[in-house]
Amino acid sequence: MSKEQTIKIDFNTEKNPSPILLPPIISSIAKGWNNIGVGYYRLPSSETPEISFLQHIIAVHVDKYPIKGERLIEGRTVKETYTNGKIAIYPAYMTQKMNWDKEIEFINISLEPKFLVNCADKSIDSNRIEILPQFAIEDAVIYSLGLALKTEIESDNSASLLYAESAATMLAVHILRHYAVQKSIIKHFAGGISQSKLKLVINYINDNLDRNLSLTQLAELVYMSPNNFVRLFKQSTGITPYQYVLQCRIEKAKELLKYQKLTLTEISQKLGFYDQSRFTNTFRKHVGITPKRYRDSL
Repeated sequence: MSKEQTIKIDFNTEKNPSPILLPPIISSIAKGWNNIGVGYYRLPSSETPEISFLQHIIAVHVDKYPIKGERLIEGRTVKETYTNGKIAIYPAYMTQKMNWDKEIEFINISLEPKFLVNCADKSIDSNRIEILPQFAIEDAVIYSLGLALKTEIESDNSASLLYAESAATMLAVHILRHYAVQKSIIKHFAGGISQSKLKLVINYINDNLDRNLSLTQLAELVYMSPNNFVRLFKQSTGITPYQYVLQCRIEKAKELLKYQKLTLTEISQKLGFYDQSRFTNTFRKHVGITPKRYRDSL
């Protein structure tokens, strides 16, 4: 299914979020809450087309019996079993197809992406925040907040707006602390190496991430001395060649970790690390979690 056919679902609209979903049994829409939406859903067994959400979605399952589900994300199939208390986190704009085998019951919490970014540490570039998807996990904090928010939308409490905003902040900070990483980004600046030469070097780096790349090798590609190359490369990209190679290896590692057949040792070898321990330490330093935890979160 093409991207143009992906159904985008907005849970913070006054209308039914999507023609593929039954409306919620009860929701927070009428309460006028900001940045957060809460709905209580009971849906029959079903299979969806390709969908994506305009908000970060946290599903708190309150199923009466185990539900077997399956989802297709970026060509990967993820199977899961949901029971009462299990949590799922779906980052905004992530495309997926999903199906489940029985009637499913859950509290749906939607957080606006801009609000979550505003809750992050001010020293972090908002463009670098990446929420990692989670499926059928246990999280006592989110479960308690989900039940409390459901109770709040069922009540006539006049102070519900303040309560909702406080809960939204607590939830956003919790997700940022436990289920988010900082993406590596490369910024390009005016001046430095010409675009054609820079492209040549970058392509060479990406084609040879498994090799022990040397500064002399890279400089010779564009007929420069190592000193001039380092200075002009940094002027072009904002970082040194060493930092650039490292970031490319980390980004490639994220791609390779999607393939469950590859061991961590095999991935470390494909990326030019001396051993798995060095790979693990470097990945954790730049991403914030170990490669194993990153893979488990996919």
